[in-house]
Amino acid sequence: DLKVYSVPFSLSEIKGNINISTNKLEEEIIAKAFKAHANGQILEAAKYYERYLGSGFTDAVVFSNYGIILKLLGKIKEAEKFQRKSIEIDSNFARGYYNLANTVKESGNLKEAELLHRKAIELKIDFAESYCNLSTILYELGKLKDAEFFINKSIQYNPLHGKSYSNRGIILAELGKLKEAELSHYKAIELSPRLADLHYNLANILYQLKKLK
Repeated sequence: DLKVYSVPFSLSEIKGNINISTNKLEEEIIAKAFKAHANGQILEAAKYYERYLGSGFTDAVVFSNYGIILKLLGKIKEAEKFQRKSIEIDSNFARGYYNLANTVKESGNLKEAELLHRKAIELKIDFAESYCNLSTILYELGKLKDAEFFINKSIQYNPLHGKSYSNRGIILAELGKLKEAELSHYKAIELSPRLADLHYNLANILYQLKKLK
């Protein structure tokens, strides 16, 4: 299976995209939310996000991030609601469209997920993660040439992401380009040697090549 990007973010990126309240207490709450989120402390982050939003603040990044937390907790419909609110607050928030796209895909709505990723890319031309996840959606929709185009764009903007090369290898194999697929899988393993699924994907290609001999 093709792998999608998870929802990556850095604390510095989030801080750079949010207008934190001048209220000292609220500033401390959101700082704690960001720190817990970045450290993978999901329930702790949820508690602080809820406290912040409960104070009446309407920042697109916070709504989107809280949606990520809800998605991780399996609350897909609630996650979608908060992420839609995020792009309602800021219609130019590329990562908001990206996060919503990942959530609606989880609900099985591939066509809307495709449109949302395209909007994210329109707003942020070098959005490697969105190119990668859009490629996965197009692959699932059977649009292999389009999937190949967008995975190549993902690699163009982030040439060090091993799973993108693995995804490209899977797409190339479906297109019958087995030798190119092999090279792409080798590159994936070179970049991410500890990921077992990448080795499995390479082994599958090597098996297909052997059958052709």
